[in-house]
Amino acid sequence: MNMRMAARISLLNAQATEKGVFYMVKGKTAVKEPSLKKVFICSPFRPRGKTKEERERDWKRNIDVANKACRYAVDHGCVPYAPHLYFPQFLSEADPDEREMGILLGLTWLAGCDELWVIGDRISEGMKREISKADEWKIPVKHFIHKASVAERFIVVILGLDRI
Repeated sequence: MNMRMAARISLLNAQATEKGVFYMVKGKTAVKEPSLKKVFICSPFRPRGKTKEERERDWKRNIDVANKACRYAVDHGCVPYAPHLYFPQFLSEADPDEREMGILLGLTWLAGCDELWVIGDRISEGMKREISKADEWKIPVKHFIHKASVAERFIVVILGLDRI
């Protein structure tokens, strides 16, 4: 296979059409396949805590939870959309206008998703807006809540944490 054909195959495999299908190349023939389910990952981003260290630990935990939720989605044949992992790369969470723009841009992603996945038992203000829009737009909402083991609950009590 020449480089030009390989580039075309890569392009076909990467592009989605307006009808929600993508093309898989089998041999030299492009075949329509159903698209993967698009899921919007809805989990806390803004950190909580009284001290800088507590906020830093919570922020890292929030990022880790969102990353794990994205990995879970991929492992289950879905395409994860996690705007809170993407937009803060170039929009400032500290600037209220830029934060609002990030939320609004994220809602445009939500509009194109098949489901909204709420991760965890804490619902932030931003998450409330996303859940409300999903309800308004009739996008199914699924909840994923981590059930702590006895050992995890013990660690939380011993270390004086609010959660793992």
